[in-house]
Amino acid sequence: MSLAVFVSVCALMCASPGEAASPTWERAYDLPRSGSWISSLAAEGDVWIAGGKEILVRGGTTISTAPVPGKTVLGLSKTSQGFLALGADQLIMRLEGKDWVQEHFAPAPAKSPTRTKYTLVLYSARNLASGPTAPLVAYGPRSVLVRRADGTWVSPPENERDRLSRLAQLGPEGEAPVHCAPDAWRWLSGARGLLTCHDGRSFLREGSATKPAGSLPKPCRTSVDALDERDREIYLVCGGQLWRSSDERWTRVSAPKGLRAFAASDRCLFAADDKSVWRSCSK
Repeated sequence: MSLAVFVSVCALMCASPGEAASPTWERAYDLPRSGSWISSLAAEGDVWIAGGKEILVRGGTTISTAPVPGKTVLGLSKTSQGFLALGADQLIMRLEGKDWVQEHFAPAPAKSPTRTKYTLVLYSARNLASGPTAPLVAYGPRSVLVRRADGTWVSPPENERDRLSRLAQLGPEGEAPVHCAPDAWRWLSGARGLLTCHDGRSFLREGSATKPAGSLPKPCRTSVDALDERDREIYLVCGGQLWRSSDERWTRVSAPKGLRAFAASDRCLFAADDKSVWRSCSK
């Protein structure tokens, strides 16, 4: 075997125990603005979107930057209405072509207590039920808004807000795996989600089917900063590191340090710390 062939084979097979074969990362973007930071990523094909404090960026063959002064993006979601940016003060912006259209913004009074501002946070959006009439729901720790046909967003009645919030935060009702005290639910695509238990185990659930995903790495047992999936493999960002679940176990994926956000498409992985975006794409 030639040295070149050996190196190529080893790159795929000789990763150290507990660490997946390393993607090749290239820097895609550096945030030029001081005082801003990146909070979240979303992706489709070769195109990526980053959001954060007072900024939205769309990347691919070209880079398009959209300042959003006075607004903070805390999450990006790919929905039935396209990409949505969500954030503080019930911010909802929709990507229309190459432009961001603000659909909702309800800032708290300037001197509002932190608790009030926290209740107005949005960080994700999705159709929480199946079918063509299922409403698109934006949600955060407390806030729940439903999109109407005319593109406006409204707060549902309190009993419906509570139901939708529980579904968004805890997932669909279902019997937990044996000896699992549910800790958290995190939505993936469609009706799929990652269920974690207080003992550290994790499970991929879709409908009534539940499949073990492995015991969570220690950094992921206290908080998860980002997750996405590609080819039925789940990726998590925890403690600034990237992890992947494959064959019912979690392995660390070599990636830039200090990660805050992650997104996957059918051929690319994207990762970001607070100031830069990296990508790793198949040929």
